[in-house]
Amino acid sequence: MYRKGIVALALMVSVAVSAFAQEEQWYNFSNRNDVFGFGVEGHDIWSGTQSGLYKWHEEEGNENGVFEQYNDFIPTDMYVNCMLYDSDTGDRWFGVEGFGLVKYDGEDWARWDAEETGLPNNWIWDIAFDAYDNLWIAHSSGLSKFDGETFTNYTTEDGLLENYCYHVEVDAAGVVWIGGYSGLSSFSTTQNTFHTYTTENSSLPDSSINGITIDGYDKKWFATSKGLVSLLNSDWTVYTMWDDLPMSSIDALDVDQNNILWLAISGFGLIRYDTVSSQTISTGDGLLSNNIDGIQVGDDGTVWTSSGMGICGYNDGDWTYYRSVDGPVSNYVSKVVITPDDNVWFGTDSGITIYDGENWEHIVQDNRDANRVSDMAVDNSGNVWTATDAGIYVYPYDDTDNPTIYTMDNAPFPSNYLYCVDPGPDGSSWVGTSDGVKSLINGVWTTYNSSNGLVSDYVASVATDGLSVWCGSYSGVSRLDRIGGDVATFTTDNGLLSNAVYDIELNSNDGSYWLVSDSGLQRNSGGQWNNYTSAEGLPEDGITGIGFGPDSVWCGSWHSGATRIKNGETTTYNPENSGIGSGSVTDIEVAADGSVWFATNSGISLLCYVTVAPPEPPAPPTNVTATDADSDHGHMVAVKWMLSQDDDKLSNYWVYRSRNSEFSDNPVDISEFDSIEEIDEFEENGTLLLGSVPNGTDHFVDVTVPRNNVAYHFWVVAVASDGTAGKPVPATWGEVSVEAATPYSFALDGNHPNPFNAATTISFTLERSADATLAIYNLAGQKVRTFDMDNAAPGMHSMLWDGRADDGVTVSSGVYIARLVSGSMTASHRMLYVK
Repeated sequence: MYRKGIVALALMVSVAVSAFAQEEQWYNFSNRNDVFGFGVEGHDIWSGTQSGLYKWHEEEGNENGVFEQYNDFIPTDMYVNCMLYDSDTGDRWFGVEGFGLVKYDGEDWARWDAEETGLPNNWIWDIAFDAYDNLWIAHSSGLSKFDGETFTNYTTEDGLLENYCYHVEVDAAGVVWIGGYSGLSSFSTTQNTFHTYTTENSSLPDSSINGITIDGYDKKWFATSKGLVSLLNSDWTVYTMWDDLPMSSIDALDVDQNNILWLAISGFGLIRYDTVSSQTISTGDGLLSNNIDGIQVGDDGTVWTSSGMGICGYNDGDWTYYRSVDGPVSNYVSKVVITPDDNVWFGTDSGITIYDGENWEHIVQDNRDANRVSDMAVDNSGNVWTATDAGIYVYPYDDTDNPTIYTMDNAPFPSNYLYCVDPGPDGSSWVGTSDGVKSLINGVWTTYNSSNGLVSDYVASVATDGLSVWCGSYSGVSRLDRIGGDVATFTTDNGLLSNAVYDIELNSNDGSYWLVSDSGLQRNSGGQWNNYTSAEGLPEDGITGIGFGPDSVWCGSWHSGATRIKNGETTTYNPENSGIGSGSVTDIEVAADGSVWFATNSGISLLCYVTVAPPEPPAPPTNVTATDADSDHGHMVAVKWMLSQDDDKLSNYWVYRSRNSEFSDNPVDISEFDSIEEIDEFEENGTLLLGSVPNGTDHFVDVTVPRNNVAYHFWVVAVASDGTAGKPVPATWGEVSVEAATPYSFALDGNHPNPFNAATTISFTLERSADATLAIYNLAGQKVRTFDMDNAAPGMHSMLWDGRADDGVTVSSGVYIARLVSGSMTASHRMLYVK
């Protein structure tokens, strides 16, 4: 039977397209500079970031270098913590967090993981070679040696100080040195014994080892948070800020061919140190960032450093830079706001990025705590307020180099670790702390906490319209009436979905407040609550940030992307059904032009709505005619036309038919019908899609006309290669009425089309009125489909076969036999079915 609701592909929307359309376009911006681990291969640098693995090359005239992306093997959400280059074999070895050990020989990749090999843990932190080409691996379950085939594993049961091993180096004597959070271990490969060193049995000033290197004299050097430590034989020496170091806390280190030490000290940059004097090299000298994460000295003496700003090499005053200039300063983007001049600000865990539509600007403070942004908001003057781990930073819209800073020194903060900030429309500013909410009005700070009626001293989110202040916490929500001073509290007992409210935002379009929790999204307007959860169409109840458009509300989620709520309908965008870059969306902001910015844990995504003009329809065919086709019984129609002048740009021509002279809006494919009778009934008012022929073809033979002596109307539509259809052109029609020749003779006239891949019409003629059976057999002689006709009339008949067996299952491709039986007469015909 005809299956209603399935519309022919040919009745494309483009047949009737006349209006401009809105097309979604996605853009993603990620940071390739936030390096977790890197390795030196001459002047090629391998860099592992959250957005993938890259190989940077030096290129003349390009101060930022060029890169190749290697993400086909290592997933982009895996951190490459370390890399070694074997210059003898050309192999590159990578330790990948959560992914195991990886080797790349320039053509092929290989991987060893804990699930399928003897490697005990996939969380690899450092790797080093010994003189016998054994690879030593520091990971989260101890220490492993890999000889290329077999892993030998060591844990605390073998004498290792701790199983969480973070650094590994091998000295000239073959002793393996392992650093962790509890101190040092050394392993003698000749004696197969461990020794351990802590603050209690050695001169180590601190148990946590930040790095290990070994100089040309086989002296071991260890970076700690309380000094630089050397060990030669059994002699320990500790170097601190009293030994001409700018600070005692060392973050990373390496040694060059002249046994000069290169150190990273947070906030100071790169330090050249010979144990007698030091030289500080900072951003003023050309360093990308004073907060260095890693150091490696190349064979030519170039000192390479990595930071959140990229990779740079220093060699006697000359600099080489490998960095991307587009994208956020870090891929973990927590907040997004838009200033009145349409600049988009992104707060990350490593600083602030500003995008003006063409250029990217980064604000990175020397104080790392100031770069960890927990909240951002824009005041009436366009100034951007940021809550950080180091206080409140207020950036003037016209002078981002000179922010106003509020800390414990000049504000009543219990600590500089601040959670949220919201400047009100009246010029007030509100800051959430662990001691309530602090307001700044006309230079005066005021505290509101539990002693004033707040449900909790811990204020995780704050929003104000100037008259009331909403404060979210993990114990509920408080609403402070600034005029009367009253405080109303809300918990799960009186309306909240959850007491743990992470974020509160004011929708200035209608004055409603929106609350975010791990139990869903809530709207409060005039005291009335509206809930939005997975039961109402959200993909999950774990909601993160909110953004407001003029007619819609957007919300992010922890795992399932972003959802738009519009007119009560929800539409979710995730990496599987859209171009958004991550399923973890931390914040959303809608721009004045309707574009939507998404802050995610793996960069920035942008959704733009672009007005697209409808494509020009192709020129129609001309001189369309419908005439009798040559046939023994005259019951076929030949539709002919002159090719469209755009024929070389077409994909095909569609041919339609009806007994109604009007081309209907909803043509239906003939394959959707199971009998000639259904087709005949439909055509009284509806338009039927007969089929298509490729471009360059100027005719189509219709073998499915059910009736004689009835007027039929035909149309031909030219279809462009992009699917755009032209105007339906009617045939010069009259009555397609050919008297069937009599007497009739029994015949199986064949099928059309043949070969076929969707459906075919089998035509046959009965000599006299009789019962008849048309059966379909495969080449094995098995009957797959049967059409029975009781007391069928003499004359020509047609039966549509859609390639399905009697049980409804589609048959496989191949040759099939149509066999017609009526009384003692039989006839057969071969057909080819191609899926």
